[in-house]
Amino acid sequence: KGIPFVAATAQALWLHHGINAKWGYNRKETKTHGEGGNLVGADVSGKAVWVLDDVITAGTAMREVVEILEQAGASVAGIIVALDRKEKGQAEHSAIQELAATLTVPVRALVDIDDLISYLADDHGAQNGQHKDATQLAKMQHYREQYGV
Repeated sequence: KGIPFVAATAQALWLHHGINAKWGYNRKETKTHGEGGNLVGADVSGKAVWVLDDVITAGTAMREVVEILEQAGASVAGIIVALDRKEKGQAEHSAIQELAATLTVPVRALVDIDDLISYLADDHGAQNGQHKDATQLAKMQHYREQYGV
């Protein structure tokens, strides 16, 4: 899920910009054997790191990752997610807005649900004047109305 996004980002940084970005990921469960721990990859101790993830919903996973990184001696420089569902966070703001305020770091999305809805609603989703993805568009609009800010 999120690991391919992080690996692809590191590869793109190298291929297109010559930046050798070290990367890693957190395990769902801490291992007690082998290299152990719950972080795999680059050593983060004493470093400012960017957190990348594929999607943000309520922000719970992000808060957990930030805590894990801080326990490992890292500080978070910012968070980038591929898709922001623009869901309500714990109060009236979106999860991204709440994370940015709580962590006082930039939190950005490459695209959000409104971008996807707009894409499907315009000519990109149409064929012969009819939307191919009308069902998906309606589901996304309903989701946005029900859970979004």
